[in-house]
Amino acid sequence: MNILMPRAVLTNDGKIRAYNPHPLGKISRELWDNFRNCANHRFGWADPLDYSHSRLTAQPNWLLKQRREGARHGQKLPTELRQNIAAFAECLVDWENISDRDTLIIRMQPELADQDIIKRSRRADSVTFTDIGTGQIYRMRGLLFSDTFCPDKPSQTLGVTPLRRLLMARPPHCISRRASCCC
Repeated sequence: MNILMPRAVLTNDGKIRAYNPHPLGKISRELWDNFRNCANHRFGWADPLDYSHSRLTAQPNWLLKQRREGARHGQKLPTELRQNIAAFAECLVDWENISDRDTLIIRMQPELADQDIIKRSRRADSVTFTDIGTGQIYRMRGLLFSDTFCPDKPSQTLGVTPLRRLLMARPPHCISRRASCCC
């Protein structure tokens, strides 16, 4: 859900000034996080950082939009290779009870190699594959392809953790306390 936020404010002398509710910087990020947590808790909205809301695999926005537009017009678009890789990863995790990214990638590699797809690199939030035949590069994102997917971080399957629930329930005064150090 989006909240209405002002794009401009009136100063004391009546001039219009631009207003950015979330400017760059660590303190601003903490302020914004506290605001989001307090608003979500106060109004009973879902926590966007709850692991139960995270996708196991994520597709690029342009691909999702393209598929939705095709569905609106009754078009059946061909499945893209990245969708097959994502579906394969989700099936392996489900069928073989894989509990970490490294095991998942090791398990995927033989089948992907049969299709001339190799793992190219990995980052904290993604794994990149290359189709040897076409040279096409596919960056895979989502929980299964991030370093968060590991036995050392069991909170990914627990929903809202007790610590997260505590942060969400912080009283609004934490926002004003943080704001005072920004002025």
